[in-house]
Amino acid sequence: LLIVTATVAGTVAWLVDDTDPVVNTFSTSDIEVGLEETEAEYKMVPGFVINKDPKAWIGANSEEAWLFVNVVESDNFDDFMTYAIADGWTLLNSVTAGSSIDTAGEDNYVIYRKVSSEQIGTKYSILASDEVVVKTSVTKEMMSAEGFEEPTLTFTAYAHQLYSTNGTEFEPAVAWGNLTA
Repeated sequence: LLIVTATVAGTVAWLVDDTDPVVNTFSTSDIEVGLEETEAEYKMVPGFVINKDPKAWIGANSEEAWLFVNVVESDNFDDFMTYAIADGWTLLNSVTAGSSIDTAGEDNYVIYRKVSSEQIGTKYSILASDEVVVKTSVTKEMMSAEGFEEPTLTFTAYAHQLYSTNGTEFEPAVAWGNLTA
């Protein structure tokens, strides 16, 4: 009986097969934000238009994102200069009419825009016409008064991923809150 069992077991053929392994590699993602300006020194001359071209962008190979710019004016900025924000930006926590942004009386505010995949790498002007204007009311006495401090206008760019889950965008205020938390 043992010889019969060994002979039968030795002649049984099994049908078997297998596949090549499927390897799932999960690559990392990232967001790169950029900010540049071609000049850094400016002279105030009453009534003059000063070319000032800060531009912000989301870098190549980045994920879709909210692009934020924090704009900070020195306390005396409005005494000397004016400017407007370029089209396409929205003032955070405000409803704006049309394409202009009214920041009168604000010396620290945030603007933002959505950057989708086809816009990644596009450099966006922050200032309308890439300029600031020295008020015609500025005088030599104002600029040489005791305690005079030169006015400043500072920009800082930030980026936050656009989506919280597949197809659901972060609300801009929530995204900004995540950046500043």
